Amino acid sequence: MEIANIYVNVAKINLSNLKDIDRFLQIINKYFSKYYLEHEAYRVNAKSVLGIMSLDLSNDLKLICDCGTPETEITQLQEELKTNKF
Repeated sequence: MEIANIYVNVAKINLSNLKDIDRFLQIINKYFSKYYLEHEAYRVNAKSVLGIMSLDLSNDLKLICDCGTPETEITQLQEELKTNKF
């Protein structure tokens, strides 16, 4: 029997241009845990340039992480994203 992963919503972000994607990647790659970006039925690794570029960037994306991610890390990431206006 396979156990389904449970994900936690971290933030909604908008990556409207390459500069935003670069800034986002600099932030997210500081964190050890696995993060994903979702849009509609698609989920990609949030640390992957190619993954991000495959999404529809004209809409907000949902940043999620595995439920095993430490709450302190999630809070720190949320603050950093807010500071950088994502």
